[in-house]
Amino acid sequence: MKIIKYILNCALCLSLALLFVTTIASAQIYQPKNPRDTSGQKVFTDHVNLLTGQQDLEKRVGLEDLASFIKSAEAKAYPILAKYRGSALILLQFNCKPNKYDVTIASQGNPQESILQALHDAMKALTPLKTSGEVIFQLEIHVRP
Repeated sequence: MKIIKYILNCALCLSLALLFVTTIASAQIYQPKNPRDTSGQKVFTDHVNLLTGQQDLEKRVGLEDLASFIKSAEAKAYPILAKYRGSALILLQFNCKPNKYDVTIASQGNPQESILQALHDAMKALTPLKTSGEVIFQLEIHVRP
């Protein structure tokens, strides 16, 4: 399976039209032309790994719908993760299908179980991604002390 990485040093707020493509081996990396400085942010998305092949992705979901879903997830996740006083890396994996999705959470660092449970509950409460087939992706979110 081809892995496509959207490296977005912003919260996916930049228009997808601002992205350029660099191909490295079998992966395609999409980067914003003007990365946002995250030095003052406690919680930020470092990048999004798209685990669905590009051709399948284009057939199954609109990029605007995907970006909107990711922004919604970030809007719910950031305030919850900001409660953690340490540093952490949180990996949220979304396995989306028509009208439903599953979310899996992995973490480095030691966020409290209550924060991870609140994060999981918030992610499960999102409106499902509009897709015509399976779309799998991961959000890599960093938390600073």
